[in-house]
Amino acid sequence: MVSAVYVCLQTTRRRLMRSASTRALAAMVLLCAATVVPCLSAEPETGLEAITRPSDKRTLSFVRPGLIMELNVKKGDKVTMKQIVALQDDREEQQMLAASKEESEDETEIDAEKAVQAADKAEYERKRDTRGVGASEVREAELKVTVDEARIKLAIFKKKQAAYKYAQNKAIVEKLKLVTPIEGLVSETYMKAGEATDGQNMKVLDVVQIDPLWVEVPVPILQARKLNDGDAASVRFSDGKSRTGKIVLKSVVADPAAGTITMRVAVPNPEKLEPGEPVRVTFPQAAVAGAAPAGR
Repeated sequence: MVSAVYVCLQTTRRRLMRSASTRALAAMVLLCAATVVPCLSAEPETGLEAITRPSDKRTLSFVRPGLIMELNVKKGDKVTMKQIVALQDDREEQQMLAASKEESEDETEIDAEKAVQAADKAEYERKRDTRGVGASEVREAELKVTVDEARIKLAIFKKKQAAYKYAQNKAIVEKLKLVTPIEGLVSETYMKAGEATDGQNMKVLDVVQIDPLWVEVPVPILQARKLNDGDAASVRFSDGKSRTGKIVLKSVVADPAAGTITMRVAVPNPEKLEPGEPVRVTFPQAAVAGAAPAGR
């Protein structure tokens, strides 16, 4: 087809150049031809069209209303896993935590009850071994020792309860901290320090993970049947570079309307390219297995 167009253009050029009055028109025609011929001879785009997206996205929210005292990150910041990025007003909770911690560690009551028991036990043994002491007095002294034992157990129980209260208060304080569950980038912030979260607005920020990137690729059914998790995929980005990824998820349900099965491809992204970029994906395994070439 390109050869036919070229011959036609050459014939037109000879006819137009016979007259000086038409040379300007000839130049214009030839200029248009210079743009048409390369387009006709260019190779067609190959590969399946897809869009890159983050491999993980988390929206971080406080679990209860409160005043935000600190917001330690901004949009675009890199965050690490378990990094504290925001903090609610926790002054009252910190006081309760300190009080319950002190109570959970205090053994004064236990020590006092043990001291009373030791004295009562000594008195019981004295009366038991002393002639002339009535049986009722001995039994009364023995009962006091038994009661002392119960009082010691009660003091130990109260100390355990204080420890539970301390753990509860500690958990409450931890809930006032916003901690990142993944490593990534802050893609959006919704609140500022000094603002208060309420029942209608608890979201604070979004964190995304872009290394690796994910590409959801709708693959023709016949081609998709020859692909499996772990198979390689070549992903060509808009900069013209191809990067090698691998299939990490193959959908178990086909799209009957489109006649495709979706493949999720993970592509390493050390350069931190922004997600949302159009790409083209090819699967060498499917081609080798005899599937129709992608893009045909």
